[in-house]
Amino acid sequence: MMDRFKKADKQRLELIKNLIEDYFTGDVLLENVPWEIESPLQALETVNEKDKQDIFNQWAILEEIYAVMLDQNQEKLQTKEQLLFNRALIKIKEIVNYLLSKYECIEYECDDDY
Repeated sequence: MMDRFKKADKQRLELIKNLIEDYFTGDVLLENVPWEIESPLQALETVNEKDKQDIFNQWAILEEIYAVMLDQNQEKLQTKEQLLFNRALIKIKEIVNYLLSKYECIEYECDDDY
């Protein structure tokens, strides 16, 4: 069965996916990642709560790792923390890709693009 959510949520999920890809290519700085993902994540309206919570759980890992880095006055993440940060991002991207693969627009928002 396809998940049905608003076109705006599809766009928000694509934005999250693109931000993650941009981070891994060096186009988005580490310190911007948690905050640039948080806004579209908070704005999701019609994505089911379980999937949204799964993304939030991984996002919380990003936020915590970055907060610890700041508290310890580090300019970059240590290897272990970098691996944890990257794993959380990869998990978010997997969830987002899964949601996008199941996407079906809500009928009143369908257009020729879908």
